[in-house]
Amino acid sequence: INMVAVGNFTSFYDITENTFFEWRLGAITGYNDPDRTQNSVVGNLAFNLKWIPSDRAKYRTLDWKTEILYGHRNTPLGAVKSTGFYSSLQNKLNASWWIFGRIDYSQLPSDNNQEEWAFTVGADFWQSEFVFLRWQYQYSNRDFYKTFNSFSPYPNDHSVVFQVNWAMGPHKHEAY
Repeated sequence: INMVAVGNFTSFYDITENTFFEWRLGAITGYNDPDRTQNSVVGNLAFNLKWIPSDRAKYRTLDWKTEILYGHRNTPLGAVKSTGFYSSLQNKLNASWWIFGRIDYSQLPSDNNQEEWAFTVGADFWQSEFVFLRWQYQYSNRDFYKTFNSFSPYPNDHSVVFQVNWAMGPHKHEAY
């Protein structure tokens, strides 16, 4: 049996009546090979700062999230230590519209000399909690080689996503 151990600690603080701060510390560890001789550990430290004005919560919110990741992977050739992070900011403009941005960085867990940066912006239109539309643009800058059984560089990427979410079935109905 190949077991995995997971741990997570979360702490939450009210800063003001309208602002709270949360932080999390977590880790996961387990064997990464069939012979159970090599171990991997991934740890994280995350922060969330959220502002929701009590008198205008339906119309205004600001949410900032950041997470730092650390990986340690034992291999027959030695340990590979990799890092990564993301930071995102979301702003609720009114009852229906959100805008957001995010930056990501990651080293590959198998080779910390290879990395990727990603930059994302977008907007959401919320008709209700059961129906929303999202537009998102992302640019990924990759410094990959030796991936997918290839020794040529992995290309950078531009992507545009249009997402439609809706829920159907028994649920609480809202007054529109």
